[in-house]
Amino acid sequence: MNYTISREWTSVSILTGHAIGMPFSITNAGRAGDLIEVIVSDTQPAVEDRGEPLAQLLRSYNISGQTQEVWIRYIRYDLNGTILPEPSRVCQISIQHDSFIVDQGGIPPDLLTNNIYGVRRIAVDSQQTSFEEAAQFRFFDRILDVAQASQVVYKFSGINAINVFHRELQFWTGGREYLVYPDSPNITFTGTLSVSGRLTPLNSNIEIEGYIPPVTTASMERAVGVDIFDAGTDLPIIGTAVLTDGNSNRSTSVYSPDSIRLGLASNSTVWIVMNHIGANAASSGHVSISYEERF
Repeated sequence: MNYTISREWTSVSILTGHAIGMPFSITNAGRAGDLIEVIVSDTQPAVEDRGEPLAQLLRSYNISGQTQEVWIRYIRYDLNGTILPEPSRVCQISIQHDSFIVDQGGIPPDLLTNNIYGVRRIAVDSQQTSFEEAAQFRFFDRILDVAQASQVVYKFSGINAINVFHRELQFWTGGREYLVYPDSPNITFTGTLSVSGRLTPLNSNIEIEGYIPPVTTASMERAVGVDIFDAGTDLPIIGTAVLTDGNSNRSTSVYSPDSIRLGLASNSTVWIVMNHIGANAASSGHVSISYEERF
């Protein structure tokens, strides 16, 4: 069973309803970097008390036959061991009764297809964990009748680390070259940015009790204008181009994950610049970018 805990010391018996002394196993089911602390004590520990650390998905903490209460909390430390002030953050934790674990052959039940002995199988799929935890997001925008002389410029910024794994451009008139530049002092931008398009989770089908899906920290703003972006001496780190034919048949740019994969460190900003190509006077199309965010 999965539960959500905070920075406050929490009684396992109150949280789960398990009697003191009942054997069970605790697993940190949080995100990378999340830390769970465990203390066995008759009384609630103080804020400054340190417990047994339990890192994310590395191992389980087994309890059996104890006569005292088990207390748990979510915590983060800096490099000096000082508790970080993150009162609003929570962490997922999995607590399983040992009899249930033994019955499943030591395999967490969410990795099995069902609970029927002789029928159940180990669930195997290629689904990314970030999709299941709703940590993947899509940006979608429409470019409509943008004049040949105008640039389309996006500013993409994120607080957390981001991995871009899908990019799709579709144009039914005109054509655009798509170039990505990391933010730098060499760049000159004179346009006016405003929110355009929409950022949404790829997965809104979350049925995990008590789980609160994350909200992206990324932002995407757009500007359209003549000669509003100049990269100076900087070169783009990735790019592509989409151009319709003479009969205005739609042109699409879809690439495999390896060909467009791009990882951005925390607190990064990149500029996506679309310059006109071809002879058509105006461009119309769709822009779709999908990414996972490391919370």
